[in-house]
Amino acid sequence: VKPGTTSLQTGGVDLDDPNLSQEEKDLRLALALQQQENTAAYEESKKRQESAAAAKKNRTTRSNFSTSLASIRKQQKEAGDDSPKHASAYTAPGTSSDEQLAHELSKVEQTTAGAAKLMDKIVQNSSDAKVANKLRTGRSTTRTHI
Repeated sequence: VKPGTTSLQTGGVDLDDPNLSQEEKDLRLALALQQQENTAAYEESKKRQESAAAAKKNRTTRSNFSTSLASIRKQQKEAGDDSPKHASAYTAPGTSSDEQLAHELSKVEQTTAGAAKLMDKIVQNSSDAKVANKLRTGRSTTRTHI
């Protein structure tokens, strides 16, 4: 039953035929309803299947299959293109400004970590010295002369 209507779309099944018994009418109506449900279920299944296929395609696209090195080399080989104009933009170590920046940041991090370890060691030694001093002075003040 569609909103705003009182009749059921029976898909061409004539339920007003006076020669049909009530049982036959009910059977035809049930078959028509079943066909509608089957059609709706098929459409829903088709949508899910298309959605899954689109998701799979997106995953394949996001994995950059067509831009992977192996795929590029395969395309170059198939095209017979071995010319150096397709050489990569590789730069040797030590020549990249990014690599130099990373090296400088690494030095700063190592220096900072070293300073933190040194401070921890100084604090620990100072604490140990205080505890040892307190223990020594505590013994000497609690001793009684016999």
